[in-house]
Amino acid sequence: MSGLRAATFKISTGHSNSDRRVKRRRNASSTHPEWRSRSLGLAAWMAGSLVAAILLSGCEELSLVDLDQTVTVYRGEEWEGSMVIRLPPETIELIGSEAEARAMIEQELASQYGATLQESGIQMEWDSGTNDLGELVYTFTLRGTGLDILKEAMFDEDSRLVATIVDGQRQIVFSHSPGFQGLFLRNYSLTLTGGKVLSSNGQQVSEGTVQWIDPSGRIEAVFTEKPRFDPARTLLPILCVAGIVIVAAMVVFTVIWLARRAAQN
Repeated sequence: MSGLRAATFKISTGHSNSDRRVKRRRNASSTHPEWRSRSLGLAAWMAGSLVAAILLSGCEELSLVDLDQTVTVYRGEEWEGSMVIRLPPETIELIGSEAEARAMIEQELASQYGATLQESGIQMEWDSGTNDLGELVYTFTLRGTGLDILKEAMFDEDSRLVATIVDGQRQIVFSHSPGFQGLFLRNYSLTLTGGKVLSSNGQQVSEGTVQWIDPSGRIEAVFTEKPRFDPARTLLPILCVAGIVIVAAMVVFTVIWLARRAAQN
């Protein structure tokens, strides 16, 4: 990640203060089910983990992290998504330390949550680091197939993400309310890309991309799926290269022909 300093943390097998804090956090999350998502939503899952930890610290401040999401939906309901989650120093301090924050997140990524994603056929990669502001930054990249799986992985069960046919055209109808996320997010953004955005209440970035930054209400969009192979963008460079090669070949052929003709005379 640009501008990030890589950091690693090995989880101890002993019974350190960090281990005990993580264990208490897990117990708290089981007794506070309202902080746990019933879906696979990564943001909601992260919120549940963080909020439970903060509650144990005795603090009721829930404006904990920044979250940026991007989603691209391709034909055949294939999709790719990413999440960048930034924990500011004050949030890390409430948890205890950067090492404890990493232990809390990475223990579940390596076991409970990561296993659940794999069972759903979702490919997930992630890395972490600290930026110049002292924020702990986690970047997640997810890939999968199926609108239901996308909804579960990137959003929550109250979101709507369905395919419909209108005048013979396949369209995707999407709506989502940050809702629970709004309780813990300082800043939030979502960038959605398809083939063509037909309608939305976000900011149109391009024909196929719409973005919401700190939305105050429910997010809504109707769009088509993006083709994996875009002739306009793929064929044009190929044709340009082919044209250059043909012109170069003609020039070389002409030079050789003229040279031979001069030699014969």
